[in-house]
Amino acid sequence: MKKIYFLASVLLASVTLQAQTTIDFEELELEENSFYDGSDGVGQFTSNGATFSNYFEEEWAMWLGGFSYSNMTDNTTGDYTNPASAFPASGAEESNNYGIFNTSGEITFQNKVNLNSVALTNTTYAYISMRDGDGFAKKFGENGDADFFFIDIYGIHGQDTIATKRFYLADFTSENEEDHYIIDSWETVDLSAFEDISSIGFEFSSSDIGDYGINTPQFFALDNLMYTESTSALTIETLAQFSMYPNPASSEVKIDGEAGEYTIVNMNGQIVSSFINDGFTTINVANLEAGVYFVQNRSVASKTMKLIIK
Repeated sequence: MKKIYFLASVLLASVTLQAQTTIDFEELELEENSFYDGSDGVGQFTSNGATFSNYFEEEWAMWLGGFSYSNMTDNTTGDYTNPASAFPASGAEESNNYGIFNTSGEITFQNKVNLNSVALTNTTYAYISMRDGDGFAKKFGENGDADFFFIDIYGIHGQDTIATKRFYLADFTSENEEDHYIIDSWETVDLSAFEDISSIGFEFSSSDIGDYGINTPQFFALDNLMYTESTSALTIETLAQFSMYPNPASSEVKIDGEAGEYTIVNMNGQIVSSFINDGFTTINVANLEAGVYFVQNRSVASKTMKLIIK
């Protein structure tokens, strides 16, 4: 859905047209009570001027990362068999479709944009895991523990992080137990500080950490992502795509995409590794310190992907 705003300039005797776009996933077709898992092998899907990354593992026949879109309403099954249900059992404002984020991935825009807001909530899988605990993750707040589960949202252009926003999906850190919560409804998050960006990335943090990283199911649901195209922006070239997995990683990362010279850059903008990918390459990252890095194909105009080393 688009809303059009006309800004008249008397001195210039001209009119500037600016469109606000809402990504609500409603135009994407789904069978009733289903979700897109990426089994078509495309590796992404698009909605209203944005591209959503998706990673489907063919060997295991499972959606393992990136984004999905869903209309599922199951808010009682709290395990891995129900990865794509929003706990409110609908989209924002009781709509049908909504998006789901799983572990890692990016939203890339066709043009530079200014963000407005987004609606976020927990998935059923994550909500029930935090509420009750399971065989892998703990019950939040048990024994008075100051538990938390949040996402950091990164607004990115090229290799620069332009803006960040933190949103708590659960927070038990207050000394006042009445302030403890796990998000169970759609919440609107202000993203107006995200100006002139080309992509958005997400990173999870949780108080429940095990030998292999975060134990809390790394999922959340999103809907009604609102943006306007930046008036100062030039159209971004169509970016070459590549996939990268596993992510987070600890020892090896597989790169599947267009051939070229790739670089890994740390948060300070320093190139810490470079390599040649001939289409599919496995690289050793065991020597990299834990943290956030960015990977890009420097031989062509390509998207920049965030790599998390644990």
